[in-house]
Amino acid sequence: MTDTKKKILIISNTYYQLIMAVQLKLTVFHKEDVDIWLSDESVGAEAVCGRLKGMGLFSEVCFKERKRIHSTGGSGKRSDIIKYVAGYNFGKPVSETEKFYDEILFYNLDLPLYGIADYYAQQGHACRWSQYDEGILSYERDFVVGSKIGRLGLTQKIRSVTGRPEITRLVDKYYCMFPEMKKLHKGEWEFVKIPPVSRTGKELRGILNQVFDYKAAEFSQKYIFFASSHDIDGHPIGETELILKIADQVGVDNLLVKQHPRDARTVYQESGIRVMKNSFVPWEIMHMNLEDSEKVLLTTTSSAFLGSSAMLGSSMKAYFLSDCLSCQSEYIEKERQGIRKMVGSLHKNGLCGSVQIYGQKCV
Repeated sequence: MTDTKKKILIISNTYYQLIMAVQLKLTVFHKEDVDIWLSDESVGAEAVCGRLKGMGLFSEVCFKERKRIHSTGGSGKRSDIIKYVAGYNFGKPVSETEKFYDEILFYNLDLPLYGIADYYAQQGHACRWSQYDEGILSYERDFVVGSKIGRLGLTQKIRSVTGRPEITRLVDKYYCMFPEMKKLHKGEWEFVKIPPVSRTGKELRGILNQVFDYKAAEFSQKYIFFASSHDIDGHPIGETELILKIADQVGVDNLLVKQHPRDARTVYQESGIRVMKNSFVPWEIMHMNLEDSEKVLLTTTSSAFLGSSAMLGSSMKAYFLSDCLSCQSEYIEKERQGIRKMVGSLHKNGLCGSVQIYGQKCV
């Protein structure tokens, strides 16, 4: 009897993509032979990869180095970079696999993908190329190549001359949780709905807790504030002062701040406010484990809780506080308009009903 299973490869560079990959394997691809590659773009990815490998969920789990290939700091070997950009090594395509997959799913465009495409073209193997969900805010972002003289830009330029496969022209399928929110390439690509997390529930949560070695934490604070990077990135909006005011109103023991990874200040701790320890465990997984709680999520402009609120169909209250800022700059007004438009669009599509803009109606 011949094997009729499709052979599928999912390439994950972020932990959100990994969550989507697990959900895809549990639902859309539950009968298929699925391999997964997890790259070093995420902190702690090698350990995560090792635990995922031991679970037997995917047929093959591989840890892949990507930073070296894409490094702009010169840490990658020049000969390796030239091979990936030029596409050939002594007349043979540079490829990280000799497996013949029926379909390859990815979100981030990167050099090794071109090596696979070249190898398949040389071997005459037909493969379907698909993108998949990296969160609602990514739906309208097309392929990002950066500088025209950067590695991806140069690769595309070389391919336009040589006639070799160009990945952006091969993709014709998109897997996402909310196809109704996807407008880019509508009518050109096939959109496939990833079933809601409620379909997999405890199974998905159990797998992710094990993969990230996460033991559900019970935060005693009712309010969790997702801080942005504005006050430290040259566009101060008065967020720090707002957080301190909120602490005065609700009590320092009742507020937990999820500080931005680039923010090394200790201003909140010095005021007696607890700061969530920086961890590589994604907020989406923490949210899954807190779903039955009465927590209230707060932010000024961060979209950190939007993905989890939509993905989980969460009823946890969440508020954007951008209109509570005293700052009236053109910069923050543009941010406010973007938030109103984004939340309004979600509400029109029946998503994130528990997410509100404090003091404003969404437009």
